[in-house]
Amino acid sequence: MGDLNAHINENDLDFISSDHVKSLQDILPNSYLADNVQYRRYCTKKNIKTDEYGKRVLELCISSRSRILNGRTLGDTLGKPTSHQYNGSAVVDYCIVSNNMLKNVCFFTVKDFTVHSDHCPINVCLSLNFSQVQQKVGRPIPKGLHWNNEVQKCYTEMMLSKEVESNVKSFLSKDRVPQRNGVDEATEDLTDIFNNIVDKLRSQLNLPKGNRFKSKKRKRKKSSLGFDSECESMYRNLIQSSRSLSKGSVNEEKLKNYYGLKKQFKKIVRKKKHDSIKQRCLIYSLLELEDKNPKAYWDTINKFKYSDKDISDQSSNIPSDEWYNYFNKLLNVDCSNEQDDFPTGFNVFLDYDIHMQEVLKAIKSLKNNTSVGFDCISNEMLKHSSVNMLNCICKLFNIILKSTLFPSSWTESMIKPLFKSGDVRDPSNYRGIAISSYLSKLFVKILCNRLDFFVTENNILCQNQIGFRKANRTIDHV
Repeated sequence: MGDLNAHINENDLDFISSDHVKSLQDILPNSYLADNVQYRRYCTKKNIKTDEYGKRVLELCISSRSRILNGRTLGDTLGKPTSHQYNGSAVVDYCIVSNNMLKNVCFFTVKDFTVHSDHCPINVCLSLNFSQVQQKVGRPIPKGLHWNNEVQKCYTEMMLSKEVESNVKSFLSKDRVPQRNGVDEATEDLTDIFNNIVDKLRSQLNLPKGNRFKSKKRKRKKSSLGFDSECESMYRNLIQSSRSLSKGSVNEEKLKNYYGLKKQFKKIVRKKKHDSIKQRCLIYSLLELEDKNPKAYWDTINKFKYSDKDISDQSSNIPSDEWYNYFNKLLNVDCSNEQDDFPTGFNVFLDYDIHMQEVLKAIKSLKNNTSVGFDCISNEMLKHSSVNMLNCICKLFNIILKSTLFPSSWTESMIKPLFKSGDVRDPSNYRGIAISSYLSKLFVKILCNRLDFFVTENNILCQNQIGFRKANRTIDHV
């Protein structure tokens, strides 16, 4: 179904009309299935010749036992033209179904001509019986906070409240067993302290309970840059001209009038947009923002980069079951037969207790305005936590380090598929971004800093190994 760019005369058949006669039964094999004789197609354009693409379409229909719906189906019995160009109208958009599906076709229609395209929309209605399949429902997406100065001030005050201080002291005084149960229990208790603060912030500031990290779908809008009253007036005239084409017969004079207006409208809009950009001197303002405010600089760049593009979420084209099966097969690899050669003993230079200075250093390197994991703890909350809360985090990290067990809740993450290129319905054309707990990232960052310091001080890596190392880049090899 779509634009096949093929011209087909109504007298050329898309089925074999004579293979069902009795005289051929002795010649044809027993397994041969004769084509069902169909109604001939009709077309409003009688003098159109079948071109090369049309012959290929007819050969495809005959070989695959498929039938063209244009000009023979309820809703389009006269073969209404689907494309209107400056040099005439023709049927180039087709809907083709298999011979067995003809009984399921309710109607086929060609919609009215619009200003948005040279082709008329085509519509087909099928009567099908689907068995409802229950899809797997994952965990709800966490509700984060819109971090601003007001939220930061209330969060800092709440950190010093008696209730939070009491919960923190209770966490610090409680003995934890460095085993699986003790690690998971300590992680859940610390997460509950943060979540209680978030709930009270919402009720105190009347913050919406909506999901902050909902997929951001931006509606496609006409660029307002230079689009003044003159452009709007011409756009209305263009719409009226397209409506006159959809009503009544389409003749050569109407088509020339419509395409002349369309060409003139595009030319004026292009000129207005160019003049508007020139007047605003965007180049100079961007050069100033690049050094003073990089975030505002890239926001301005992206605004004009995506002003005429639809950047809606493409992953919604794929069912949740298909996503689950794809990432389950991709990520759950059997590694039971693999052997590691890592030392299991205690290392004095790497396995000592985590102290407060390491936690503070790692927190300072965290980025703001990021998505949260299932525990709803953001980087801003970690940066503005009280000293006692940081002691709780330090204690939790030491319990995990001594037990050598990663908390179960930290092994779960949300996967956001980002479209790369190709077919939007193929999961392999997406890159999965895992959004996990920032407490787990903070813990891993501390261990990474230790390993980096240990490797650098002991000259374990050679000088040519510069991948993922600070103050190194690819051009250093040149």
